[in-house]
Amino acid sequence: MFHHFYHFEKEPENSIFKISNIILKGWHLSPFLNQSKVLEKDFNMGLSYRIVLEYARNYKANTLDSFEDLVEKTVKSLLKDDTLIKTLEYTEKNRYGVDYRKHETAKDGVIMLIDILKSPDVWSKEWQTNEALRIVGEIIQFVDEHGLETEGMSPIKDRFDATVRNKLELIACRNQDLLELENIYRYLKNEFPLSNKVGISRIPPLEELKLIENWLRKYHKADFERMDVNMEVSKKEIEVRVQFLEDEMNKLRKKYSESGTSLVFESVPRITLQSKKGKNPFSV
Repeated sequence: MFHHFYHFEKEPENSIFKISNIILKGWHLSPFLNQSKVLEKDFNMGLSYRIVLEYARNYKANTLDSFEDLVEKTVKSLLKDDTLIKTLEYTEKNRYGVDYRKHETAKDGVIMLIDILKSPDVWSKEWQTNEALRIVGEIIQFVDEHGLETEGMSPIKDRFDATVRNKLELIACRNQDLLELENIYRYLKNEFPLSNKVGISRIPPLEELKLIENWLRKYHKADFERMDVNMEVSKKEIEVRVQFLEDEMNKLRKKYSESGTSLVFESVPRITLQSKKGKNPFSV
């Protein structure tokens, strides 16, 4: 339903959504994603790298935190003079642009980031809001997609075990889930109802709310079935958002029922969402 009717144009402002493989999977960017799949490999790699580079540059570590300080120094070393991407392109036939010492140092840096990602200490804290961990995940994901088959990368490839892929999946799933819920919230807040749109299929507000609610419940159920014990904390934050959306939809349902707009298609006034049951869990 959402793919057909809705077009989300605003990029989420919360930094937890700024992960390249999530942003490129956003519904509003799906045409771009389809085009990127058929682009030349080198161009696609360069584009993904620039996204990672931009977000990493904006990362500000707490230098008093040894973990964040280590991540920042390692990331800066990898991205300085585009060392990382040159290393991923490095072969015996294409050794121009990066000397051997930098090539080996960059590989050591990637291995260090992988070890960080696998560290139980990192995941024992509030990993879901850890900006340093997000940066680590972005870079490792980039290496996974664009560099593991490069000549001389076997030491890194050997470290991409089930644990690494599981951690990457945890980060990606959480961000994707929150992005989906954020999109629904923004739509309800700024665009609902669809019947106010001109030139597209009309649908009564109450019927639209029912469709959104059914989709939300199915998505929520399927989402929780694929989560494991490592996402218990994330489950709670998702549940809070789902409950908030359900409360807001109930308010909308009540107001549109009282206004008698359930069976008509004329333009109806937009209703401002205001929660009275605690803090809004979405960025506003």
